[in-house]
Amino acid sequence: MVVVIVVGIFGLSMFFDSYTKHDEFVEVPNFEGFHYTEIESYLNDKNLGYFISDSVFNSEMPRGVVIEQQPEAGALVKPGRKIYLTINSVIPPSVLLPELKDFTVRQVVNKIPTYGLKIDSIIYKPAECDNCVIGVLYKGKEIQTGTRIEKGKSITIIVGQGIGNERLNIPYLYELSLGAARNKLNSLGLNLGYVEFDTTVNNADDSIQAFVFAQYPKYDTVNMLRQGQAIDLILTLDSNKLEGIELLIPDSLSTIMDSSEFVNGENE
Repeated sequence: MVVVIVVGIFGLSMFFDSYTKHDEFVEVPNFEGFHYTEIESYLNDKNLGYFISDSVFNSEMPRGVVIEQQPEAGALVKPGRKIYLTINSVIPPSVLLPELKDFTVRQVVNKIPTYGLKIDSIIYKPAECDNCVIGVLYKGKEIQTGTRIEKGKSITIIVGQGIGNERLNIPYLYELSLGAARNKLNSLGLNLGYVEFDTTVNNADDSIQAFVFAQYPKYDTVNMLRQGQAIDLILTLDSNKLEGIELLIPDSLSTIMDSSEFVNGENE
């Protein structure tokens, strides 16, 4: 009986040593910097497994590479052990542009990093507010609050620097699209103010097709604006709304009013 017990214990010991690979270890490689698609082929002869347990976003690193691992590189583990990996996101997360208009530069500079965005430059432009944000550019185009942007990307903020001394004619904006009206105002040193769409505009496509049927201040050839002031617009898809609107002399004729035939609005 004693012999049987001793032999049994010895056999079990040998079995468990074999099963648990007693005294056998594999050194964990350093996976940091590997793209996740390279790991499987790399581990073919390493007697190790892996599992992508998490992903985070780091704009300073290539997408899809390993940035953390557990156990750490150099650790000795049992053959067949799984290495848990954290990779940099393949698809970066995005955020909605927060409301920035009318905030001071300092407020915006402190606010933007909390959304995972950066400010690459600041453009100053005459405007009714001084040292406050009046617009945002992304990839060279003006964007509005709520626009979705990838985290880590940079924006340009347009900052008002007060009303300029130069006086400008009120431009004729009727029948222009919102984009065309904005471009015209910018080219003149004026700003786009409050924008409203009537009930004919129901979606983004409609807003692109809509045109100006009301502007404040209204177009005329007598009153003037100072550089940096804003004009409010109302847009529609209903061409009938242009009928009956008392439109004064359009731009093509306003140049005549500015010629030597007229001085201060009176014929010489």
